[in-house]
Amino acid sequence: MEAKRVPLRLRAPIVIPCDITCTVLRDAVVDIGADGRIENVSTAANAPAWTGGVRTMSGILLPGLVKRMPTARCPCYVAEVVDLAQ
Repeated sequence: MEAKRVPLRLRAPIVIPCDITCTVLRDAVVDIGADGRIENVSTAANAPAWTGGVRTMSGILLPGLVKRMPTARCPCYVAEVVDLAQ
């Protein structure tokens, strides 16, 4: 029997959405739908209303890194994570 997924919002001090412009969002959220897919990545101030669960994270989130970054662009994110962590 497969466990039922519920929508979840992850909130973190830093979110790097793994886009081509190397965006860095501070005090941001990642919304995950009941199907397990990312529905929204934005700053908390610009996030849509949310009725699902919320989990506050203490680290840096990199949503989409596994599926979106099979290219050589990955080193720019490693450098940014190091800089932001200091």
